[in-house]
Amino acid sequence: MANKPTYEELVQTVKELKKQIIGMSVVERSNKGTREPAERILSIVRQPFLVLDASLKVIFANRSFYQIFKVFRQETEGQLLYDLGRGQWNIPRLREVIEDILLMDTTFNNYKIEHEFDYIGRRLIRLNARRIGVGTNKIPLIFLIVEDLPERNLVEMELKRNEGRLAQVERIAHLGSWTWDIVTNELDWSDEVYRIFGRVPQEFEVTYDTFLNFVHPEDRKFVLQSVDEALYKNKPYRIDHRIILSDGKERMVHEQAEVIFNKTGRPIQMNGTVQDITKLTRTKHELRKSKARLQSIFDGISDPLILLSKGLTIHAVNRPTLDYYKLKNADQIIGKPCFAGLGNQSEICEGCTIPKTVSEGTQQKLQRRGLKDPEQFEEVSLYPITDDKGNVEATIIRIQDITEEKRMEKQLIQSEKLASIGVLVSGIAHEINNPNNYISVNIPILRDYINRVIPIIDEYAEKHPDLEILHMPYAEFREDIFELLDNIQHGSRQIKSIVKELKVFSKPDQDKPIEKIDLKPMFEKVFAFCWSNIRKTVKTFNINIPENLPEIPIDSQLLEQILINLLINAANAFDEPFNENSRVDLVVSMDESKENQLIIEISDNGRGMDEKILKKIFDPFFTTNLSEEGTGLGMYIVHNLIEKIGGRIQVESKLGEGTKFTLILETS
Repeated sequence: MANKPTYEELVQTVKELKKQIIGMSVVERSNKGTREPAERILSIVRQPFLVLDASLKVIFANRSFYQIFKVFRQETEGQLLYDLGRGQWNIPRLREVIEDILLMDTTFNNYKIEHEFDYIGRRLIRLNARRIGVGTNKIPLIFLIVEDLPERNLVEMELKRNEGRLAQVERIAHLGSWTWDIVTNELDWSDEVYRIFGRVPQEFEVTYDTFLNFVHPEDRKFVLQSVDEALYKNKPYRIDHRIILSDGKERMVHEQAEVIFNKTGRPIQMNGTVQDITKLTRTKHELRKSKARLQSIFDGISDPLILLSKGLTIHAVNRPTLDYYKLKNADQIIGKPCFAGLGNQSEICEGCTIPKTVSEGTQQKLQRRGLKDPEQFEEVSLYPITDDKGNVEATIIRIQDITEEKRMEKQLIQSEKLASIGVLVSGIAHEINNPNNYISVNIPILRDYINRVIPIIDEYAEKHPDLEILHMPYAEFREDIFELLDNIQHGSRQIKSIVKELKVFSKPDQDKPIEKIDLKPMFEKVFAFCWSNIRKTVKTFNINIPENLPEIPIDSQLLEQILINLLINAANAFDEPFNENSRVDLVVSMDESKENQLIIEISDNGRGMDEKILKKIFDPFFTTNLSEEGTGLGMYIVHNLIEKIGGRIQVESKLGEGTKFTLILETS
């Protein structure tokens, strides 16, 4: 295959053509005899070739032009260059260079244009053009050689363009790419990698050892280990480490890469990226410090604090929250809805108003029983956090344990009741006792009168069997009159008992010296006093009192009254008048862990109490005793007397199983 003519050869051919055309007029140039030799000369040019007049209309196109660009002579000659092939040659950049030739009487060489042609697709063409004057009038003609470059040149051009884009992206993202040829130990860095490492792009050849010299000495071992694990253990290579620049400054970089293996599984190449994350690392560090400071402030607040995000999700809590809800760490609840993390519920707690308050973004306080311990009382305060537009982003919940406040409030109410009762007793006890004394004194006299009259009436009734008094047969009347006397006498005694207990309850403290007492005789005295009542309802009464109990300083009368009330209360804990399985236990012991505490336990296996009753047993005038003897003051008096002698009382009870009262007294 013959070689393509050079540009110089083409110029020489054009010169020969020019010699033949010189002296021709416009009419003579159209003469067929002269035109054909010129066409034959131009046809030997293998590159596409155009001859244009001053108006840029095509005078001539050679065979290569028609073949390569898929156009025909009849639609080419005489047409404006930009109209060829339905406007395919209307290329802005081509317009610029050709119009420059016309204006400046010049030439251009090796001008490359990439263009999409309708019939032949995208092409990379190289243009060479020259303007010459023909004839005596120097008629301007433009000779245009169009070279269709191979497709690989187009690919190379596209590749360079992509490389340029990639370099731009790398500069913007501070992200460089690299390739390590493990076999030759050659390392190819992109320009941005050089910049990240503080060097001028491509200023030196890079090897793996060169890279390691940039790595911070304290991180070098970690980097080597990570590379080895990626090469020989197939672990992902994704690490952060420090590098040292030539000026001694440090940078933090993030690297990740993939390893290429040959057919035998040997690593031969590693392709990766490196990104400058110095600013990001500093920002994260400052953010962590700020978060730690905020958490320290958060934890320094003694009340539990909970930060709720949208959907009632727990976003953060302080240390008192973990202590309050008995949690080991925050991970147990972070990310969970509050009702699940704190309340162990699958849905919003019944009656909870927090969701509504959070959605409304209002500040509110509410009181409720504790989620973990219903015996606790909580005051919940909600503080919404809003953005610049007023939209609720989160809500801070503050929880205060107000159990002690509630207890004090309850005690205050009880104290007020006590004061009221004291006023009542001191004001009207005398007025109650006086008329009651009239009743109680006169009942025996009235009974004696009736007993003297009854025999007379009995004798009369024997003679008159049909005797009726107040529309009742005499026998029924006789029985009813004695029953009425018994009821009046019982009512009088009940009034006297209530007034007596009220007097004990409201009696002011008397300053008297407290002496040490021997406990065992005191217990025996209490047992003897209560036995007659206990044996009416209880089958078994167990007493366990150690012999070596110490003497303790205490008001024996108050302690006796406490024990009597507790034992009578235990005896009344059975529904049946007498149960073969009924049992009351009195157990006295010293606390082994604290020798200065005396423990007295009084238990029964009676009806027991539920949670609702347990909460009320120390309230005044509350009783579960269905008999007429119960006043509802016994346990209330016990509770107050125990506090008076400096002791504590605990209650355990299960419905249907029984109750145990534990009395704890200091012995010193």
